[in-house]
Amino acid sequence: MSERGRWWRAVAVAARAAVLLLLANAAAAPSAKERADLSLGQIKPALTGAQALAMAEGLAHYAAARQLETGGRMREALKHYLGALRADPGNAELAVHTAELALNYDSRPAAVKMLEDCIKASPDDSAPCVNLARFYATYPSDDPFEPDRANKALTDALARFPHDARLYRDAVTIYLARNLHEEAARTLDLAARQTVADPQFWLETGRAAQQVWPLNHPDLKEQHKARVNPFFEKALKLSQAPPQPESELAVARYYLLSNQLELAATVAEAINKRSRNPDATKLLVRLYQTLDREEAAVALLEQLLKDTPGDVEQRRLLVGIYDRKEQYEKAVPHAEALIQDAGGDANDYMNLSRLLLLTHQTDKALQLTKRTLALFPNNPRFTLQAAWANRAMKRYDDSLRLYEKTESLAQAVAPDLLNDSFYQLWGDALQGMAKFDDAAQKYQKSIALVPQDDPTRAAVVLNNLGYMWLDQGKNLDQAGEFIQKANQLSPKNPVYLDSLGWFHFKKGNFPEALKVLEEVEAAIKEPNIEDAEIFDHIGQTHAKLGNRSKALEYFKKASELDPAASKIREHYEQAKQ
Repeated sequence: MSERGRWWRAVAVAARAAVLLLLANAAAAPSAKERADLSLGQIKPALTGAQALAMAEGLAHYAAARQLETGGRMREALKHYLGALRADPGNAELAVHTAELALNYDSRPAAVKMLEDCIKASPDDSAPCVNLARFYATYPSDDPFEPDRANKALTDALARFPHDARLYRDAVTIYLARNLHEEAARTLDLAARQTVADPQFWLETGRAAQQVWPLNHPDLKEQHKARVNPFFEKALKLSQAPPQPESELAVARYYLLSNQLELAATVAEAINKRSRNPDATKLLVRLYQTLDREEAAVALLEQLLKDTPGDVEQRRLLVGIYDRKEQYEKAVPHAEALIQDAGGDANDYMNLSRLLLLTHQTDKALQLTKRTLALFPNNPRFTLQAAWANRAMKRYDDSLRLYEKTESLAQAVAPDLLNDSFYQLWGDALQGMAKFDDAAQKYQKSIALVPQDDPTRAAVVLNNLGYMWLDQGKNLDQAGEFIQKANQLSPKNPVYLDSLGWFHFKKGNFPEALKVLEEVEAAIKEPNIEDAEIFDHIGQTHAKLGNRSKALEYFKKASELDPAASKIREHYEQAKQ
C-alpha cells in the first residue's frame, strides 16, 4: 500500500464522527481501518483551513463509499467515491476504482475523464498513465473505427517516463495480454537504449524481457537468452562499482534459474570473495553441488557455519552431504550441534542416533535413546532405534522389550516399519540371546515380507537363518538350501560365500569347503576384526585336512584380528599343542 493509502487509513479514525452522520440510517459500521482497504497514493503536505476541511470531507466520503460498496449499494457508493476523488484527484488507485464503477453506473466517457484528470493531477507519476492504458485495453470502445487508444496511452507514457522500469514492465504485460508481441519487444528495445545508472532499472526490465523472450522455449532458448542477458549484464556492471551485493545476487539468481550455472558461480564467487556474504555463500554452495564440485561446497559450508553457527538449514545440508558421502564421523559433530545449539526436531534426533550407531559410538547412541524415548515415548521409530542401540551394546533383554514395543506401536501409526528388515533385525537380537526357535520364526516372517521387486533383500535373512542352524548343528540340509539361495540372489558376496564354505565343512566335504573359503579370502582386501571368523574357518578346514602349519597360520591371523574372541583363541591353542 502507498504512503497516501496509509495516511488515509490513519486519518479515517478522526473522520469517524462524520462517517456516522453520513450513515445514520445504515447498520453499525465496522472500524474505518477495516473499511479502508484500497491503496491510496502518496500523502500530501499538511493542510490548513479550507484545504484541511475539504480533505476531511473527502475522507468521510471515502469511508462512506467503502461501507456502501460492501453493502452492494453501488450507485450511492459511486457518489461518495467521486466526493473522495475531488479531494484527492491525483490518487491513481482511487481513480481507477472509481472509473470502473463509473463505467457500469454512469458512462464510459465519464470514466475516461476521471483517469485523464488523474494524469493531469499527478504529472510525475506513471501509474495514472498505466491505468488509462489498462482501462482502454480492458474495456475497448464499441466503435470499430476508434483508434487503439491503449497503445497511444502507453506510447505517450513511455515518452514521458523513459526511465521508469515499472512502466516498461506494465506496458509489456498489457501488450502480451493483447497478443501484441512485437509491440512488447519494441518496448524493451526502447528500454535497452536508455542510459540509466540504476541497476534496479535493468533488473526490472530484464524480468520483463523474460516474459517477451521466455528462456524455457525448447527451440529458441539460445536466441532468447541473447535478448535477455544484456539487461542483466548491464545490471551486474552497474552493481559492481560501487558494490551493491543485493543487485549482484539478483543477477546470479537469474543465471542460476536460466541454467547458466558457470556464470552464476562466477558472480557469486566474486561477491563471496569480497565480503563473505552469507546469501552469496548459500547460493554458491547450491551451485557447486549442481556443478559436481561437492568438496568446494563442503568447504564453503564449513566456513559459513563458523561465521553463522546458528544457521540450521545449512548445517542440515552439510550433515546430508557427509551422510551421502558415507563420511559419518564428520557428520556427527554437526548432527550433534543441530540438537545442542538449535534444539533439533524429531528428524534431527533420529538422524544423530543413526549416525552414532554407524560410527560405533554405541555408548553415546544409548544415552541419546534415553532422551529420545523421554521426548517421543510413543513414536515407534525411536523405540526401534533404541532397540538397535541396546542390541549393539549386547543388552539383549532391553533390545527385545523395545522390539516388542515397536511392533505394538507401529501397527497403529507406522505399519511401514514392520517390514522384512524389522523382523530380520529382531531375529538377530533373538539369536544373540540363544533363543534360536524364536529367532527362526522372525527370520521366516522376514522372508515372507521381502518385496517381490527386490528379492536380494531376502539373501540377508536366508543366510542368517541358515548359518544359525549350522552353528546349532541342526536342519543342515535346509540350512544349505537357504545359504545356496542367498548366494544365487547375491553372487560373490564374501559373507554368504563364507556361510556356504562352512556348510560344506559341517557336511564333512572339507576340500570343497576349503575351495570356497579361499575364494572368500581372495576377496578380502584389508582384513579387519569382522574377518577373523573367516580366517578361523579356513584354519579349522586345514586342520581337518591335516595341514597343521596352514591351520596354525590362519588361527594366528584370526587371533590377531580379534584377540578377545575366546573360541578363536581356543582353536589356536589346540593347534599349537
